[in-house]
Amino acid sequence: MRRFSLVLLVGLMVLAGATPISAKQGGVPGPPDQEYDPPVSVTCHSPWWASDYRSDDFDIVLTKDSPDACVDVLSWLAGEWVATVAGGPDTLWKRPELMMVPRDAAFPSDSCGGIKRVGDSVFEEWRFPPPDDARGFEIIPMATINACPGNDSETLGGAGIGEWGELVERPAQEAEVISVPSNEPHPLAFVVWSHNLRKGESVLIHVDLPPLDE
Repeated sequence: MRRFSLVLLVGLMVLAGATPISAKQGGVPGPPDQEYDPPVSVTCHSPWWASDYRSDDFDIVLTKDSPDACVDVLSWLAGEWVATVAGGPDTLWKRPELMMVPRDAAFPSDSCGGIKRVGDSVFEEWRFPPPDDARGFEIIPMATINACPGNDSETLGGAGIGEWGELVERPAQEAEVISVPSNEPHPLAFVVWSHNLRKGESVLIHVDLPPLDE
């Protein structure tokens, strides 16, 4: 699994942050005394349609040299995502730490309900969104632009459009910054971080997306 480039993400954030997103899209303005000018979120890989995006169940392998991952997920149905974790044949992982977060884009972006675990609980079943999700998500939405709005009450007066806009790439068109939810299909991102894996150890994460036949 290829690791996404933080250098690329930071560069895009700097370029896209020159003009307020709300001004570009004619969206909801910021409060009178506060300009709404967040960085712009991007997909894990660019262009996403030419890379290893997933629309069905998928696996992620983590090692000491590749301890994190970002997967573009074009899921066609809203529903619960389920992940299971298995260690490789040589995995000891004495102090396991693992975080998994479905997002509406790679980074920075709005979470759809993530989980962090420490200890043996990393090998228990992971269900997204978690039942005790602070933002109140009951399901992971289907993959559309700005699919996980919310958590913006202080920034935008509870406008419900999320904190981060998305840089949307389309074939044969210029990239466009969109700051409001849209029904246009666009990948979500499944972002994973691990800690304390040692040389020679590996962990397999299997992610089940909502089945199309339900």
